[in-house]
Amino acid sequence: MMNEKYQKTLDYMNKIINEDKLSHAFLIECRNVPMYMNLIFPFIKSILNKYKYDENLDIDALVNSENYPELKIIRPINNVIRKEQLLELQSEFSIKPIYGKYLIYVIDGAEYLNTSSANTMLKFLEEPNENIIAILLTNNCYNVIKTISSRCQTLIFPEYDTNENFSKEVIDLYNNIENNRQDALGFVDNVWYCYDKDSLIQKLKELQNYYIYKFEEKKIETNEEKLNNLSKKILLIDEYLKKLRYNVNIKMLMDKFLLEIGRQ
Repeated sequence: MMNEKYQKTLDYMNKIINEDKLSHAFLIECRNVPMYMNLIFPFIKSILNKYKYDENLDIDALVNSENYPELKIIRPINNVIRKEQLLELQSEFSIKPIYGKYLIYVIDGAEYLNTSSANTMLKFLEEPNENIIAILLTNNCYNVIKTISSRCQTLIFPEYDTNENFSKEVIDLYNNIENNRQDALGFVDNVWYCYDKDSLIQKLKELQNYYIYKFEEKKIETNEEKLNNLSKKILLIDEYLKKLRYNVNIKMLMDKFLLEIGRQ
């Protein structure tokens, strides 16, 4: 069942399609949402179906399989969106669409644009082609380079809102950190040291989201000390997510992270 908290954003997305008020670029904060592509693909399908030239074209099947020829999805390579990926996109999208009104590209992880790729990206956004729509997905709008985010219409899906959306590993680690503050390292499950870099990034993002969930939960208690403590840990996790973008020793980084968050 669709989370009711998402519905307001979904209704707005449908409204701008129906009223022909599509922006040339959207920045959508949704990668904290489980199965976020289940929210993005219907948006893309609705646009393409409304403006397709061939009524017999099965847009839904082509988008689901990522085989629609005028839809390109760009994902990070080793946690970086590379300039070469965007130059390839620019080349492919230099022609007019033939299957419908729009060419659509998705940047799945806009926070992974580096300075070089962001500068290349600006060429799309500063002089928008009326037949191209950009959809930039992010875990956090504030992590996206300002020159990029300022040129997009921002849409936000809410955070996770139930305990059931989080994995046992994340909940266990949270409980170990909060209940054994001085010895979080000693209580961590060995499974955290077995993740590769990409998997660890996803797990730390989930842990950060769980802290955000707990922060929202604790607001009703108006315990300023507790809220301040949770806020510091959310920011600390963000620091370590940024460090993981570089070539680091995962075990050493994880050890340092656990020692530091245990002291908060």
